[in-house]
Amino acid sequence: MTPVDLAFLHATVIDATGGRPRPDATLVVRDGRITALGRFGDTHVPRGVRKVELPGKFVVPGLCDVRVHGGDPALFLANGVTTVRPPLPPRRVPLDPAEFVRPPSPHIPTLSRYSVLDRPSLLSADDYRLKYLSPTERDGWRWALEKLRRKPDRAALFAHRLRFTGALHRAGVPLLAGTDTGMPWVFPGFALHEELAFLVEAGCTPMQALQAATREPARYLGRSATHGTIAVGKVADLLVLDADPLLDIRNTRKVHSVLSGGTHLTPTARAQLLVTEKWGAARQAAPHSR
Repeated sequence: MTPVDLAFLHATVIDATGGRPRPDATLVVRDGRITALGRFGDTHVPRGVRKVELPGKFVVPGLCDVRVHGGDPALFLANGVTTVRPPLPPRRVPLDPAEFVRPPSPHIPTLSRYSVLDRPSLLSADDYRLKYLSPTERDGWRWALEKLRRKPDRAALFAHRLRFTGALHRAGVPLLAGTDTGMPWVFPGFALHEELAFLVEAGCTPMQALQAATREPARYLGRSATHGTIAVGKVADLLVLDADPLLDIRNTRKVHSVLSGGTHLTPTARAQLLVTEKWGAARQAAPHSR
């Protein structure tokens, strides 16, 4: 796929700045950048730009997972994760939340990872997402699950992790969404949506959780001028949703389409990509079936 010039029409734009959503908006993308954003009818759409009608849809910045060890890029993209980063340098984690504040240092809770480690009884050996993994990975993950289940769940510990994350948030510590994707049962792309839901469970608003995967990573990585929020001049990394994530953060999982640097992953292309990934994993099984 190559970048295309297009205009999203009649969508609600949630720019992740913390401001109010922009209903019935027109957003124009040319050469991989956002060139216009405004109310429909008041915003010019240049000739030759493909128009995409999106009534009832919600446009947010492409998501960023700041703690990734591996994973299929196609699965990240299909889930609206347009930026991934390797783990940040290790550092001591203060026991007192106030220690983060002077100066504020970002925290990556990786609650999706700890949910796996602390509550393995909630995992299913028949999770539908296993179809996107190779047979070798599936076998390894199921072996890991059997090993995890030899010990009792640590639900109280996970509840403490949620409370601690909430305490950091209330103390003004910036939270960054990261998943530790690459370890078993942390599914590429899918896990980031789980992370956002855990952040809300910890006490963030849906907007603050969304910002942990958009605005805050861009700030920390020094890319605020080009990424993290929706504004004219920024790179067109965009996620289109079927439902409002500010009403329920779990709506980030309801992916309609994705724009990555101006390359448009349409609903049809996204569905085909997921089918391809499924059958790609199936094809890898062929040698083992002989």
